[in-house]
Amino acid sequence: MTDEEIADDVALRTLMVSRRIKPLLAGQGGDVQSAVLANLTALWLAGHIGPTVRATKRVREMLLRDHVKLIRDLIPASESELLDRLVDRSAPQ
Repeated sequence: MTDEEIADDVALRTLMVSRRIKPLLAGQGGDVQSAVLANLTALWLAGHIGPTVRATKRVREMLLRDHVKLIRDLIPASESELLDRLVDRSAPQ
């Protein structure tokens, strides 16, 4: 499997899981949504344990840094997706 095929597979699985989770978060309010996502992130990070306490801390910091970068990178596409559903872009402005 090529890197591109792997990336496509991850993207497809990500969309499928996200579609299943969205209804659970819908209408919960930003405070609950944020707490749920923080809890899931903490569980994900807690599952990464290195051979030493120091190594564990280092790998978790790296994963969290990369995760926050990924979130920032995804914001423009997510914003467009939300706006596309809210605004009729076919109507003259």
